[in-house]
Order: sequence, then C-alpha cells, then structure tokens
Amino acid sequence: MKLNETHFYYILMFGSMVGFIASLQLGWYLSETNDWFFTVWDESTFNRIFLAAITTFIPLYFAYNFYSYYWGAKKRIRTFKERELVSLSNCKSGEIVRIQNKLIPLSDDLTSPITNRSCSAYIVTAKQEVERVSHNGNNVTTNTGWETIKTVNKGVNFMIECGEHFAYISYENANVSIHNDHHYEKLSCQSFNPKDKEMAINTLKEMDVLHHSFINYHEAIRFDEGVLEQGEQVAVVGAGNWKNTDDIADFPSNLEHIKKVFFITATESKPVYISDSKDILEKQY
Repeated sequence: MKLNETHFYYILMFGSMVGFIASLQLGWYLSETNDWFFTVWDESTFNRIFLAAITTFIPLYFAYNFYSYYWGAKKRIRTFKERELVSLSNCKSGEIVRIQNKLIPLSDDLTSPITNRSCSAYIVTAKQEVERVSHNGNNVTTNTGWETIKTVNKGVNFMIECGEHFAYISYENANVSIHNDHHYEKLSCQSFNPKDKEMAINTLKEMDVLHHSFINYHEAIRFDEGVLEQGEQVAVVGAGNWKNTDDIADFPSNLEHIKKVFFITATESKPVYISDSKDILEKQY
C-alpha cells in the first residue's frame, strides 16, 4: 500500500505524541539520577515541556532530512548536482552526462488535461479534501487537508537543442519531475460552471478515476499540473550515444536537416532523469 498525505499526517501526529511522552519519562528518570539535570528539570513546568519538545522534534527533523536525502526531493536534486553540467558537443557515446537547454517537441499529439497546453510531457495530480482528527490539549478536533487520489505522468520523446547540436530524449522509463505551475481548486463542486465540470470529468476519466463522487456531490477537489513545453529549459541526466537520425524510427520529416543526435534512453543499469525544477536548473542558461 502506498502512503498518502493522510497516512503521513497520522504517523507524524502519533509519532510526536509517543515521542513526547517518552521524552517526559526520560526527563523524570534523568532528574532522579543527575543533580544538574534535576535542577534544570525541576525549575519550572516550562523547562520540562521545552526539553521534552526539543528531545522529540530534533530526531523527527533529522529523520525527515535523512529520508529526503536518500529517497526524497534532496536525492533528486543530488542526482543532478553531483554531475557537472557539460556541453553536448563534448559528450561521448556511452557516457552518463548532465545537459540542460531548450526543449524542442517532436510531436504535437500530447495536450495537458487542465490547461490544454501542447506539450511533450505533463504530470497532473488530483486531490480531494478530507477531514483529519487532531488533538489539542484535552480536546479532540477535526481539520481538513488535501489527500492525493492519483498522479498521472504522460510524455513523448523530445529533443534538447544545444547550439548546433541536439540530444534526443527517450521518455520511456525515465524518472521525471516537473514543476507544478498550474493549480485548479474548487471548494465545492456546486461552484463548477459547465466548462469546468466538463474539464474535471474528462480529466478524472483520463486518470482512470471514478468521478461521480466528486462531480455529483459536494466534495472539494483540486488539480495540480506541470508541463514540459516548447522552448523551456529542461535538464537531463542519462547515458547516451551519438546516432544518425536515419536510424531513428519515426524521426520527424520537418527536422530532416538534423543528421545526428545524442540519443539518451533509460536502461536497467543506467536510468534517465528529466526535470525542469527551479532547484535543479542552472540560472546561466
């Protein structure tokens, strides 16, 4: 089972509660065995709460950063930053390289579902608003938050123009992260106008999500969308080989003036990473 935002919310909430109680128990134990700690611990209730909170949240902070560094967002950034950005003209067949430049589409068949933009790739996420239980002192209350229903990643092959040289990027099996630049949110489906309702239904259908509970009832819904489109800066890390365009199936006839490209495709041992994230792109390009 894949964990979503609600699972992480409850893990954090209950983990914090258990950690805080354990920290209080540890504090009482140390106050009975250490004179200096007893002086600090017994001075005020504020000291006890402060020390217990610090002991609870510092490990959580380091655990979060550890996870992010090895499996999360920081790992993705590290994958790009640990390789020097190179000029495509200096790339050699078989090398794993990091390149960045202007995207050139090879097809206009792909359109993003929310904004209807022609693009080479898009990632769209549908979210629903859910109620979550929270604990505030002696009171149990509820609050609301967004929970991911499904994320869809679609893309086609594209090229990157680097001066007089070109890289051909195979999208299949690539690890892709796209900056979300469009958010569509309705706090109640009663507020849908006919055009928005049609867009939401079509998007949920395309994502293979049952849409009736969202469109026919009064639940809040949100879409986040990001695209890779013509002319924008895109960074790629992967292994490639110089290849004649005559040897590439379905190479566009309108680009027949391009005779050779650096063909980057993912393999089991050499994955490909694609991103337009601001944390990854170099500003000088």
